[in-house]
Amino acid sequence: MFVPGCMLAPVLQAGDGEKNWAWAKEWVKFLGKSGCNIVQMVCPETSFDAVECGLGRSPHGVGFYESLPGFCQHCSSLSAETAERIVAFVRDGYHVLAILGVEHSPTCASSYMYTHQGMKRRPGIFMGNIKEALSKAGVFVPMIGINRRYPQKSIARLTELMDNA
Repeated sequence: MFVPGCMLAPVLQAGDGEKNWAWAKEWVKFLGKSGCNIVQMVCPETSFDAVECGLGRSPHGVGFYESLPGFCQHCSSLSAETAERIVAFVRDGYHVLAILGVEHSPTCASSYMYTHQGMKRRPGIFMGNIKEALSKAGVFVPMIGINRRYPQKSIARLTELMDNA
């Protein structure tokens, strides 16, 4: 299972670290009990050189990151590397159960994010690129979005995938 960097290292997420750890703790426990191998993806936001604040950055929307010179290319490169790793796992006979995303994230949302026009059904920049790269490679891996406030739905979906694996 491929997981966002901030799930295993909440300090990577913008904003209050304690608040971030609160949602991640339950997921780390759940994943630890699952018996799945967990592969941590690189955080596009903290690994991008042009974001001067790095770990101490404030939360920003997708418009900010889309207009940040070089950021979309950065996400494209990272997602190509991630997709290549996933394809290699599949080619070597492993079952990649899912790719987890963080809903409302401008980079790692799998299905929904906030925009200036309100809630939109669309993936984040990084996750959208991963999905596209996997599609071109002919590989399908379910993307499950984690809603940090209401994790039950995504936990149920992941449990269903594990039960059917």
